[in-house]
Amino acid sequence: MALNRVRLLGAATLVVAWLAVAARPAAAAGDENTWFRIGASVQDRSIDAIRLGSGPLHLALMGSIHGGWERNTEELVNRAYMYFAANRDQIPPVLTLYFVPTTNPDGLAAGNDRDSAWNADGVDLNRNFPTPNWSPDSYGRVGGRYGPSGTRIGAGGPEPFSEPETRAIRDFVLGEQIAAVLSYHSGIVSVTTRDGGGDVAQPLAEKVARITGYPYIRTWTEYALTGQFMDWLDSVGVAGIEVDLPDQQGIDWDKNLAAMQLVIAEFAS
Repeated sequence: MALNRVRLLGAATLVVAWLAVAARPAAAAGDENTWFRIGASVQDRSIDAIRLGSGPLHLALMGSIHGGWERNTEELVNRAYMYFAANRDQIPPVLTLYFVPTTNPDGLAAGNDRDSAWNADGVDLNRNFPTPNWSPDSYGRVGGRYGPSGTRIGAGGPEPFSEPETRAIRDFVLGEQIAAVLSYHSGIVSVTTRDGGGDVAQPLAEKVARITGYPYIRTWTEYALTGQFMDWLDSVGVAGIEVDLPDQQGIDWDKNLAAMQLVIAEFAS
C-alpha cells in the first residue's frame, strides 16, 4: 500500500487541523482527551488540539485555516472528534487521532464574509508555507475570498512561516510526529494532494474522492497555488489530503465520516 512508504520513512499520519475559538485549559500533549494549546494567533487567541488513542501512527484532522469563511470545516472537525470520542472502538490500537478544529481563530472571530478568510495580518495562511513557488502575493478564485481580481498583494506574507499560526501548524506537525493530514476547506468541492500529484497520498485521496463523490484534481489550473500547506507537508514526508466541501454551510457528514473511516482503516492496515 502507498502509505507503507510513509511508514518506512517514519512519517505516516493523517492530519486534519482544527483550531478552537474558545480558550481551553492548558494540558500536556500526552494527556489523552484533554484540549491542549499548540500555539496562538496574531491576536493571541489560542490554537488548540485534542488527542484520542495512543498508537504510534499519528493522524490529524484539521479545519478552518481560512477562518470564518470556512466556518463549517470547524464544525466538521468538532463533530468528528465527538463521534470518535463516543465510538472509541473505531480507533485501531495502532493509531492516535488528533483533532484541530481551527488554525485561524482570529479569522473565525471576524465573521463569515471574505474578510474573515485571512489572519489578523491579512495573510492567507494556506499561502504562507515554504515551498519552491512561495510568493508574497497570492491568488484564488475570482469572486471568492480573493474578490473580483483573484489576486491579493502581500497575502502570502513577507516570508514563509512569517505568521504565528503557520509556525504553530509546523511545530504541531513536526513535534507530534504527524504522519498524515486531512485538511478541510469548503466552497469549491474537490479532493487534492500535493499540486501535480504523484505523491504518496494520491492513491488514498482518490479513494476519498470516490466515497465523497468530490472530484480528485491532480493539478490545479484555475489559479496559481503558491506556498500551500499540502505541498509543504509532502516536502517533510507527511501524507496530506485536502478535502474541499461543496458549500460553506453544510458538513456533508455521512460522506465525510465514511471517508474518515476509510482513511483510518487504510492507515492502520
